[in-house]
Amino acid sequence: MPTAGALSFDVVSQARPLEGAAPLADEALMALLQDRVGIEFEPPPEDGGSPSPLPASDFAAANSQIQALRRAAPGLVVSSAQARMIAAECFQFGPHRVEAAVVLFPLTVDRGDAYWTVAYALSGIEQSLLASRIGPAALFNPKRPSGHYLLDTAHPGHMEIARKLVAAAVASGELPNLWNLRLRGEWLVGC
Repeated sequence: MPTAGALSFDVVSQARPLEGAAPLADEALMALLQDRVGIEFEPPPEDGGSPSPLPASDFAAANSQIQALRRAAPGLVVSSAQARMIAAECFQFGPHRVEAAVVLFPLTVDRGDAYWTVAYALSGIEQSLLASRIGPAALFNPKRPSGHYLLDTAHPGHMEIARKLVAAAVASGELPNLWNLRLRGEWLVGC
């Protein structure tokens, strides 16, 4: 460890909500998002469905909302569907969408089965940023491997994910499904 200078880093807990924990009811979550995070919602539709969030159009306002989400997170339990709604619908700027997904990851009760839906709601580069923040092994779902990967082959955990992806593609005969392959920024010929 360095003995001098400012050290700055993020830690994303791999802990899960307690066994049997239930996600916050949708109505209570919307109230929390409005009251504590500052997310605005459209008026409820006449058919009784859920109102849609109105993402902040100002980057600084969205920064404040992310800070508020972090403050509201302790003790919060959500489902992957709720995490997807918050990350993909409550924020319009990529950094905020990724940050919301990172904040909500350890709070999601069904993340092993359904957190892929959160990643799939993000753009390719946002998926890569999310994986770099929580770790590709934490985000990887062998049943839903589609995504944009940015793996460091010098890192054993990253290399393991790369091996699993290639093995799955070879086993299924879908090797052409691996594309845009680059190593050290250089395109791999024939890929």
